[in-house]
Amino acid sequence: MRGLIDNLARSLRFGAALVLAYVVLGLVAAFPSARAAQPEKTDVKIALASTTMTPGYPFLFVPKALGYWKDEGVNVEVLLTQGSTQVLQLLASGQADIGIVNAEPVVISDQMQHLGIVSVAAVCPIFGWSITVPEGSPIKSPKDLKGKTIGVFSLASGGIPYLKAKLKEAGLDPDTDVSMLPVGFGATAGQALKSGTVSALVLWTAAVVGLENSGLKLTKLPRSPWEEQLYSFVAVATQTTIKERPEMITRTLRGIAKGSDFTAARPEAATQAFWNLYPDVVNKTLPPEIAFRNDTRIVEGQLSDMGLESALYPKPPARLWGEQSADHWAALQDYLLKAGQVKERLDPTTYFTDAFTKAANDYDHRAVVQQAKDYEISVKTE
Repeated sequence: MRGLIDNLARSLRFGAALVLAYVVLGLVAAFPSARAAQPEKTDVKIALASTTMTPGYPFLFVPKALGYWKDEGVNVEVLLTQGSTQVLQLLASGQADIGIVNAEPVVISDQMQHLGIVSVAAVCPIFGWSITVPEGSPIKSPKDLKGKTIGVFSLASGGIPYLKAKLKEAGLDPDTDVSMLPVGFGATAGQALKSGTVSALVLWTAAVVGLENSGLKLTKLPRSPWEEQLYSFVAVATQTTIKERPEMITRTLRGIAKGSDFTAARPEAATQAFWNLYPDVVNKTLPPEIAFRNDTRIVEGQLSDMGLESALYPKPPARLWGEQSADHWAALQDYLLKAGQVKERLDPTTYFTDAFTKAANDYDHRAVVQQAKDYEISVKTE
């Protein structure tokens, strides 16, 4: 009798477990979104054309700090490099999956090295490079640079084609009429300018703001009309990666788009995200409120290059983040032709694809903006 009872109990437990299993399976089938809520984790290496992570790259540190990439199922590692040329080398050799570079090397590498690098998003559609001199300098235009030494981030940076184009436009020979000296950016670049080691600097917007934060009074040389049509930073990948790992690119770009949206909604929140993620980088020699204000100015400077503070580039969702234009790439190619950096005029659509743009913008913009508004700031900003 006891054996019969035990068998019956086992049967009931098995039956209950079976029913429960069917219930669970039924729920999963009824709500497939639950299965998709946790995408498969993918490791991604993003190579950045910079030696240092600064507040000038909110589109990279915000998605990490806010967990946007984690939500997308991508585990991102940012690789710091000596410049755009090294980024392209890492992509071509398979040591990086996505690169953040200036747009010029994309055209140059495609024509001169045939690396098969393609832009997948315009991260900063406003051209950010400039030639900067001390306030009151006798140098008023690029033609006044003849015989001078010019400080550049590195000889592999995206600022080199820009500088050569400006010099040629002024009737100067970049190879013989000036000298170029790698000075990095930040303190080393500032010291080189103050000491007279260099007469001018070629840097991007956020780097210039950083120097102004240190007390330097600077003047940017006049811009040429063609500069208004150029991109600054773009996200790039090889044609092979685009073909074989499109989902990875989409998820990664969506995280960058969210980070850009968050930053535009509240720059101070992006600064706090940077401080939370990189506390050792915060300038401890200044009072917290001043250091925070300085870093926020750098964030805001980068925002202008990101096209999120310009009437010409309305904020998402009115504009699709990352979208690109064949006209802009044609203008970039034309200026590189004039600078002697490339030899021919190709179809501008060779250099970019907008295949990921719509999907990268597929998220709740209002929720991201609200996150920024609600983000806790540790430093009094008013």
